[in-house]
Amino acid sequence: MSVMDVVGLVKRFGGAVRVGPLLRAGATEHAVRAAVRSQDLVQPRRGVVALPAANPAVVAARINGGALSCVSAAGHHRLWVLHPASHVHIRCPRGLGLPGVVIHRGPEQEYPFLPMAGLIDTLVDAVHCLPEPDSLVLLQSAIGQGSTTAAFLRTKLTGNRNGKARKLLDYTTPRADSVPEILARRLLVDSGYGFESHVWIPGIGEVDFLVEGFLVIEIDGEQHWEKKQFKKDRRRDNHATVGGYKVLRFVYDDVVYRPEDALRLIAAALSGRAIPF
Repeated sequence: MSVMDVVGLVKRFGGAVRVGPLLRAGATEHAVRAAVRSQDLVQPRRGVVALPAANPAVVAARINGGALSCVSAAGHHRLWVLHPASHVHIRCPRGLGLPGVVIHRGPEQEYPFLPMAGLIDTLVDAVHCLPEPDSLVLLQSAIGQGSTTAAFLRTKLTGNRNGKARKLLDYTTPRADSVPEILARRLLVDSGYGFESHVWIPGIGEVDFLVEGFLVIEIDGEQHWEKKQFKKDRRRDNHATVGGYKVLRFVYDDVVYRPEDALRLIAAALSGRAIPF
């Protein structure tokens, strides 16, 4: 086997791999040593080889003998993320405790070749590790894309230890169109107000939320600032107002970083009272 053949195999393993699995996949010790001498591969730790530009998270997973999980595996599973990972999260039976690495104890059961934990393990690790808003976003993302269901996840989150995790599933819904919409729904559930999601109102169209039957709440993403969409939104708001509805629009920062202010505005709109600014 040539050096380039070995490099190709390492690429299939995600850019980094332990030597044992590499040899079992068909590489020879001679070709591996030659690739290291030519600097086509590097050895970040004894028994591990990697491409020089390999993803550091993948390298950390290989060194620890585990698989990426929690928020570090979110991209692989096409899950939305509220805050990017500040540490590498790895699922493995044991780990080396390297700086910047969070170890989730458990069998890794990784995908063939790629050091990625399965979706359910990734979600279970997330609800035990991340702040509630972050783990809720991952849960809802998986449920919304049809990869799992809240009912199935409940079977994986039994016992007293998982009480808070099961509570997060109460916030989920079969459909959510964005990260801020997920957090806005959580806000409304906690508020105790009666509301519906994705309601079709004749003459207006589908709205994100209808609260207490007359307050329309829209969650605006970046696309709402495009000229065409901006005009459409203004027309919809006008039709809603003359139809007897009140309208509030919130953006990402409102529901992620200032939820108390958003709730205060909702309460004021529902009560019909003015609030000082």
